[in-house]
Amino acid sequence: MDETKARKYVLAVVFIAPRDVHTIRSTLRGLRVPGSRSVHFHKANNTQRAAVIDALLEHGVIAMTITNRPHPRVPPREACIRALARQAIHLEAQAIVLERDQTIERSDRRWLFEELAKSTVLYEHRDRHEDALLWAADAIAWCWQHGGKWKDRVMPLIVHSIDAAADSAKPGPPA
Repeated sequence: MDETKARKYVLAVVFIAPRDVHTIRSTLRGLRVPGSRSVHFHKANNTQRAAVIDALLEHGVIAMTITNRPHPRVPPREACIRALARQAIHLEAQAIVLERDQTIERSDRRWLFEELAKSTVLYEHRDRHEDALLWAADAIAWCWQHGGKWKDRVMPLIVHSIDAAADSAKPGPPA
């Protein structure tokens, strides 16, 4: 899962089957610029962006976007993280991996604990260089916000989009 806040708050979530995790991580690592520890779409050139999207399409990665309209009582990130947790339960996900940001990690953990307490879904924060799958979510988030041809390129990956403010626990994409 990754986020973008450029125009409105968007969480991009990628779903990877456990049997495909190693292959997709390896493919994405192979798309790094020599000497870099990760792929960051904001800093990538268009050739690298296209290669990452092509790899995601080739591997059949599916994704979901979670957006949130501003709400006076619930911050956008909280609403989206809670909606993500509910979707993870519904989809019987094994784990949620979030990109580490120490300034918000404590809040994330509280919201996830509250939502996932009675489930078997695990969650953890990792630095972006620790898990190449975070780059897939970064790609979806960047393309979604950037719009135009980039959004069009990732649309085949998006199987579900929800508005966290309107969604209490509606089912997500098929498991």
